[in-house]
Amino acid sequence: MFKLSTYVSSYKIDNNKKVLLHNSRTGKAITLDNKSFDILKSIHTVTEFYDNINKLKIDSSIIRDFFSNDDEDKIEVYRMLHEIKYNGDRLIITIMTTMDCNMKCEYCYQNNLVNRSLYIDEKMAIQIKDWVLKKINSLNPKNVIIHFYGGEPMLNIDILKIVIPPIMKKCEETNIMFSTYMTSNGTILDANHMNMLKKWKIENIQISIDGTREYHDKRRPLINGIGTYDIIMRNVKNALDNDLKIVIRINIDKHNIKNIEDFFKDLRSRNFHKYDKLQINLEIVSPITNPTDHCKKYVYYSDEEMADLKGLWNTQVKYGFPIKSSMPIDSACEHSMMNSYTISPDGSIYMCPGFVGLDNFIIGNINNVQDILDLDRFLKIDHWKSCIDCEYLPICQGGCKMCAYVTSGKYDSVYCRKKFIKSIYKEFLVSKYKIEQEKI
Repeated sequence: MFKLSTYVSSYKIDNNKKVLLHNSRTGKAITLDNKSFDILKSIHTVTEFYDNINKLKIDSSIIRDFFSNDDEDKIEVYRMLHEIKYNGDRLIITIMTTMDCNMKCEYCYQNNLVNRSLYIDEKMAIQIKDWVLKKINSLNPKNVIIHFYGGEPMLNIDILKIVIPPIMKKCEETNIMFSTYMTSNGTILDANHMNMLKKWKIENIQISIDGTREYHDKRRPLINGIGTYDIIMRNVKNALDNDLKIVIRINIDKHNIKNIEDFFKDLRSRNFHKYDKLQINLEIVSPITNPTDHCKKYVYYSDEEMADLKGLWNTQVKYGFPIKSSMPIDSACEHSMMNSYTISPDGSIYMCPGFVGLDNFIIGNINNVQDILDLDRFLKIDHWKSCIDCEYLPICQGGCKMCAYVTSGKYDSVYCRKKFIKSIYKEFLVSKYKIEQEKI
């Protein structure tokens, strides 16, 4: 049967005068009038497709991407998800330079879960460097991606001098694409570090700012209780002025949802909307492995609670900040990929930063000379197969394994957010559509 693909969803837009079609497998979107959409829905054969497309004067090469012959779209999704998992062209390493942090965020899952005194020392940094070089030699990937994480990675920035230069040199000599990025709280990202970060090609830094000064300083203060909003905003501007790409992550829950528009007003008043290298990501705080009192009270645990999230992306666009992220939900991550590892300061290896501190998720240690990694118990999981008929599968890919573990006690189960996606994704897509229309 030749019909609209399983992975095509439709949304009424422009006061119900048009329909926005989105293919979650390809990421493509198109707008149609209601009559054309009704005709497309009635198509069941290739002949009917071309007869009606010609009558409607729609470009068949464009609309063909929204149709599937029998189960070809499902077969392609199977192929796509297996390729994501077993892609040997990339090597992704997350290095947690320290578990220490100079802040005390209300919702931090690492509190009481990790040893804050752990730092990568010079000896461990050399071992990590050698382990990564060994992986590059054995895998010969096309891309090497290094992610510096913590704790607060800038507290132990000196180890980057040991780790990055030889890996960068190796990649240059072997024509391997090399890139690095960092997740930081932004408090130590001062002018003294700018040239150093650019030299090491750390041109993408994600920093969390959780709304206006009033809300952010309450949620994300320094250990001594002093607010961090003004420090971070100053450092973000300096970084942008130095041509570094900054991703501002706004962690949203029931506590700060009402002040997000005021935050966008403040960003615009500082002319942040004029920086092409600034990206804003709205992120819903997820259920976590070590929930704090704040999380138990404010995190959105049910899809029904998320109705008040509507309007967020329109607000972002309204104040001049385009939507550059691909999706507003948890998706498959490092835990679903071969050749993707997280190294903690003690040399333990995990498949995902979210599980650091949980011993049953350790897959190896860089000090193991035989380099035997316990990957099979994670890579054999294809939990998404039960979702093959869901139009949102290519987006969520079965969901975050950490969230599945937290909510069900099973990391190999589906973390389903279909109700949430249905209620929110329309607005997310329509907001992106409006931006594209303005560009035309």
